[in-house]
Amino acid sequence: MDKKNLDPNFLYQSEWSKSPFSTALLKFKSKFRDRRIPCFHVDFHGKNDRKKNKKTHNIDIGIQPFLEHPTEAVGWSLNEVIDLRTVAKEAINTNLGKLVIRGKRCCANEDPR
Repeated sequence: MDKKNLDPNFLYQSEWSKSPFSTALLKFKSKFRDRRIPCFHVDFHGKNDRKKNKKTHNIDIGIQPFLEHPTEAVGWSLNEVIDLRTVAKEAINTNLGKLVIRGKRCCANEDPR
């Protein structure tokens, strides 16, 4: 409800300059683009667990826009983006799969819809 707290997942491009998160991300991206260094942003944040899920805390791999526009985003093929998602899932499950928080283990979800 705070108008200054603009959720970066739901901004119009015209609102980017009003969001501290989006402004910082764009500055970070341009810093590396100017030096021709590829960068990769990973966003970890909280999420309410689904009520029906009593066994795991899902860690979503939310890359749907990247799957829909891989070439426009960074010039990757769709298969390369799918491979990235698979490797991310495997890495999360390998490194966090044994972690138990409040009685639930952590588990990657490559299709969080």
